[in-house]
Amino acid sequence: KGSLDQMVDELGLGMGGGGGGASSEEEPPVEPALIHRMTLHVVTRWYRAPEVILCEGQYAQSIDVWSLGCIFAEVLSLHTSVPRHMRRPLFPGRSCRLLSPHVDQRHEEAFEQLNVIFEVIGTPGPKEIEQLPASSSIKRYLSQLRPYRPEKTLLERLPHAGEDGADLLQGLIRFDATERLTVEDAIAH
Repeated sequence: KGSLDQMVDELGLGMGGGGGGASSEEEPPVEPALIHRMTLHVVTRWYRAPEVILCEGQYAQSIDVWSLGCIFAEVLSLHTSVPRHMRRPLFPGRSCRLLSPHVDQRHEEAFEQLNVIFEVIGTPGPKEIEQLPASSSIKRYLSQLRPYRPEKTLLERLPHAGEDGADLLQGLIRFDATERLTVEDAIAH
C-alpha cells in the first residue's frame, strides 16, 4: 500500500472493505506515454495541481498548466484596482499531506491544500473523481466530501480580469487534468 493510502486509512478517511487499499485490479488504466510515475515533491505548494497531491506521482504536463493558472491569477491580483490586502496567491495553503512531513498531521492539516483549492473551484463531481488516476481509497475520500460550490465565481473574485480573463483562468485550473486547456489552447485563447 502506498503512503497516501496508509495516511487515508490512518486518518479514518478510507471507508469500505479491506481498509481502503486498492488492489491492482482496481487501479485505473494509465497511458504510459502520457503519464509517468514521478516524484511526489514537485511544484511549490501554492501552485500544486490536485493530481500531484492525490495521485502518488502520476501526473502529466497538465500540472504545468495548473501552475500557470495559479501564477496568472496572482498576476491578475496585482491590478491597481485590487486592495493591497487582497493581493495574494489564489491557493495559499499551509500544509499538503505527506509533502509536509515535519507537521504532526491531523485530518484537517493533511488535506488542507486541497481544501483551499476546493474553496475556489468547488469539490469534484462523480465524473471528475472517476477520471482521476488515484487509488480507490482516495476516490472514496473525495466522494465523501460534502458537495461545495464557491460563493464567488472567478470573475467575481477578479472582476478586472474581464470575462475572457476569467474564462482563461477557469480553463487553466480545472480539477480534471484532461479537461484543462493545453498550452496551445491557452495561447490561442
